[in-house]
Amino acid sequence: MSEYEHMVEVRLLETPIELWRRASAHHEAIQRELDIVKADLPKGSVPHQLSELLEELDLRFAGVGDPTRQELFAAAERGEHQIDLVYRIPPEAVAAAKRLDEMLDAVDEFCRAGERLLTLATPPELVSFRKWSLGEFVRQVDNGQKPTPWSGFRPEPESSASPETPTSPGEGEELIRFEGDLDLASSGALRNRILGARRGRASQVTLDLSRVEMVDSVGISLLITAHARLKEDGAVMRLIVPTSLRRLFEISGIIELLNPEFVKDPREPALAEGS
Repeated sequence: MSEYEHMVEVRLLETPIELWRRASAHHEAIQRELDIVKADLPKGSVPHQLSELLEELDLRFAGVGDPTRQELFAAAERGEHQIDLVYRIPPEAVAAAKRLDEMLDAVDEFCRAGERLLTLATPPELVSFRKWSLGEFVRQVDNGQKPTPWSGFRPEPESSASPETPTSPGEGEELIRFEGDLDLASSGALRNRILGARRGRASQVTLDLSRVEMVDSVGISLLITAHARLKEDGAVMRLIVPTSLRRLFEISGIIELLNPEFVKDPREPALAEGS
């Protein structure tokens, strides 16, 4: 039962499920990396602002959109391409939608700078989807207009677009060895070394994780974003991981994307001899 006495309906017609799925994945990747970096940044910086806003929205509107999200997940499971959604929200959620859109624009600028984050700014088609979906809340509730169905992504003319400018890679290879667990607690250290390799403009960055014992969702996200950012720079990421992690990479569906080289943990022979 909602604590709000008055609720209004917002309809998102012909919502593209694939774009929603990609937008959700991108948002989660940004959040994961911002969680890693915000400890090293002052209060008031973009990562802290986003974290505080999301916490506030979660407290104020907890559970409001859950039924609609469940519909989306169910439609995705059925393999549908689009769905008409109905959100029942308190009117004050519209102002929150405006703030969230502005905050995500600021996050994109933070990503685009490329100095502290590996995650790329939101791709244009996902920005277009975000502007449409959040904009419908404003149009329908504040302006009293009828729902406008999703009409597809229309790229901006090339003269007005502002794509990220890849960094021209230099020559040579940067070798980064990392061991132990690759998780939320340790991902920041690896991330900083990858950023250092970017500043050094290596044409190939080799991540030797052959001694890594465990990788969690934050670690997986870091590897994906590092691959994307280095590719944007024109560099190559070579990834070496132990065969013990092959199953994790298969389940995560990232083998084709990252093309890892699976090797035997170099410590295994020594362990066998001492057993």
